[in-house]
Amino acid sequence: MVVTRANTNNPSGILFNKFNDTLAQIRGLYKQAGFSEHRIDAIYNDLYLQDHYETALELGHATTDYDSWALFHDAANYSIWKYPVSNFADSANNLLTLDDEDLDNRRVASSESYVNFTRCLRYHANIPVIYSYDGTTYTKLTNPSAINLDTGMSLYLGYDYPPPNTNFSVSVAGSYTTIALEYSYTTALGWGWQTLTHTDETAGLTTPGQIYWTTPTDFTSASVNSVTKYWVRMTATAQATQATATITNVYYDDTVEATSEKGTKFPILNTTSEIRYLGSNATFDGGSFRLHTGGKGYTLKVEYPTATGWTDITNNTTFEDDTDGFVSNGNFTLPTMTGWISSSIANFTCYWLRITTTTTPTALAWAYKIDLPNSVISLLRLSNEQILLKEWAWCYYSDYVYVTIPNTADGSYEGDVFITGDSTATNLQNYFVHNHEYQGFYLTDNYRKGSCHNVCRVLNSVNSKAIIINSSSTVLSSFDVDGNWILKGTLTSGSGLMSGVGYLDYEVNLLDSNGAGFWYFKDNSSAGIWATNSVGNVYMKGTLTENGAPVVGTNDYTIKIPEVGGRVTLYNCLGKIVFSIDSSGNGTILGEKYESYTF
Repeated sequence: MVVTRANTNNPSGILFNKFNDTLAQIRGLYKQAGFSEHRIDAIYNDLYLQDHYETALELGHATTDYDSWALFHDAANYSIWKYPVSNFADSANNLLTLDDEDLDNRRVASSESYVNFTRCLRYHANIPVIYSYDGTTYTKLTNPSAINLDTGMSLYLGYDYPPPNTNFSVSVAGSYTTIALEYSYTTALGWGWQTLTHTDETAGLTTPGQIYWTTPTDFTSASVNSVTKYWVRMTATAQATQATATITNVYYDDTVEATSEKGTKFPILNTTSEIRYLGSNATFDGGSFRLHTGGKGYTLKVEYPTATGWTDITNNTTFEDDTDGFVSNGNFTLPTMTGWISSSIANFTCYWLRITTTTTPTALAWAYKIDLPNSVISLLRLSNEQILLKEWAWCYYSDYVYVTIPNTADGSYEGDVFITGDSTATNLQNYFVHNHEYQGFYLTDNYRKGSCHNVCRVLNSVNSKAIIINSSSTVLSSFDVDGNWILKGTLTSGSGLMSGVGYLDYEVNLLDSNGAGFWYFKDNSSAGIWATNSVGNVYMKGTLTENGAPVVGTNDYTIKIPEVGGRVTLYNCLGKIVFSIDSSGNGTILGEKYESYTF
């Protein structure tokens, strides 16, 4: 079947014929899939196998359980709802469908709510505004330029955002007894000046270095000389020799804003000389970006530090940028970061990711939030284009599936096109029960857990022998009604062949005792036949026939383990081989540790 888009320039008759042909093919494929499903069900039933998958599980589609859906998070134009599920195991093949259309599987989250970066910094080559003030007149300085700080004068440094530090290059060393720093802060009457506790690596502008501080929470923008910025005022209270210094760069700390879903927007990168640093106390595998305004014209370069320098990962085939260069909301997915080391940026020690643009953006990208990508909210973050195209997504976390659902439209469509946290019970019921259906198709984890009961149906010949045969129809082993076991093959405790026949048609059960890995066979009357221990020893009940002579049961026997060529293999519910027989009838019993056994 070939699926193509219809050419709308064709006459309507041709279009309808193409649609009808396509529908006929889809109907045929649907029936084929149904037949395959029935065939697989029959195989499972005949072999008494436990299914690995939950299929077509209705999620809150009845009037008795629709209210198990719960609103988790509201975002712009969509919300995230969750529904409880059990025995879920992660797989790329898992499906969640809405009205038979599959949703984007974004796999398993590591947390429900946001996990934030430790630091979110932006390096800027210069600061925008510098004034010197002699008590009467403000003089604007064009940076980079010499900054002379005389006793009694003040230097005003104006920032677009609250910075954690400023770098100074000192060309002429000064000798100051004291340099005081103050910042503009919020007061009951508006704003004022507050002492800024800091560390001065320049030692009073006597040597190049940073002056850094912890950004105060009450740092506010204010107007100085009719210019509104975040201001730091530097004053020399004592001077022996005047210094000449140049401000070389500044790091803006966006950590606080980056942790809020909707707060004050901040630029990600403005120019090719700026650097965005994302830092965490531990290594991480990506970043998630919630944008206020999408940008254009970015050509991103993404790097991480190693012992030998910064390593570029932009062209790594496993690096993914869902934002398309900060055009829309999305995630960075990082490749394996070999040799990643923690390092100090702006006096903060973290595992850093460094992001730059090699081209000047034609439209600036502004962010509301930047965080680690594996929370439910971050995994299910949708771009405007995805919302427009109705590309809804889902993920799993801690016994719940989480689904994106539109939360806005014309009010008359509530309960059909969209729902909100304030929707009435009637509208919620309309949405989940009457107008839409969510179904889950996923791998279950209970198949691989202990305390399960698997049944292996023994193949039976026409005269009702209870036998196991290989693909060549050669009889390999059989059981009789009393539990006598006849094995054709080599037994390590004796070299002769064992042969014989059994005459009862029954099922053999493989039981895993509470996950301990103890395996034993029982017939359908619950009579024990044989069992294995951790080293493969076989405990017999009944008569074992060896070379035509009976061997008394309850002895330890170890079956020879063939290295290759196993033709009949039984697996336990942990996916491990417990019994294998090759084409000659040589058998191997494998098992997990179990200290005792009972029949």
